[in-house]
Amino acid sequence: MPVDGSELSEAILEPAALLARQLAATITLVRVLEPPEGPVFDEHGVMLRSVDRELEDMQLAAERYMTPLIRRLKQLGVEAHDRSELADDVATEIVRLGDAAAGDLIIMATHGRSGLDRLRHGSVTEQVLRHSHVPLLAFGRLALHSLVAASERTNSDPAAITEPVRVDPIVLRAFSNPAR
Repeated sequence: MPVDGSELSEAILEPAALLARQLAATITLVRVLEPPEGPVFDEHGVMLRSVDRELEDMQLAAERYMTPLIRRLKQLGVEAHDRSELADDVATEIVRLGDAAAGDLIIMATHGRSGLDRLRHGSVTEQVLRHSHVPLLAFGRLALHSLVAASERTNSDPAAITEPVRVDPIVLRAFSNPAR
C-alpha cells in the first residue's frame, strides 16, 4: 500500500485495515523516495549537504512518517510492515515492489486529477494500473467520504459497519489486468 504523505493516501488506512483483517492479510506500507539531485552548496561554493547526508535525512524522515501509520494499523488489528525505496519513477517502483513481493493486491488512493493538473503531475495510479501484474484497488475521494461517513455512524470503528456502504463504482474500483 503506497503512501505519499497526502491526507488522501493516509485516509485509506482504515478501509485497508478492515479488508486485511477480514482476509487475515498483512499490509506493507511503501514510501517511494525520489533521489536527491545532488549536493547542496552555499553562495561561496561550500558544500552544505552531501548526497549521502541528504539520503540519510530522507530515510529518517520516511521512518518518522511511517512509524505512526504502522502503529495505527497494528491498533486496528493488522500485521503491518513498512519499507522505503529510492527510485526515479514512483509508479514503476510500486509495480516492481508489488511484483517482487508476489502481493495479492495493491491498495492506493487516487487523487482524481484531470486536465492540466493531470498533465502536469501525471497519474501514478493510472501507471500502476497499466503496468502491474497485481490487481489494484483504488480509492477516490468520494469513496473515502462514503466510508468515513459510515464509520462515523458506527462510532469510528470501520469493523462495526454492518449496513451496506453505498459507493459509486467509478470512484472505488478493483482492477485486474488479465492480459498480463
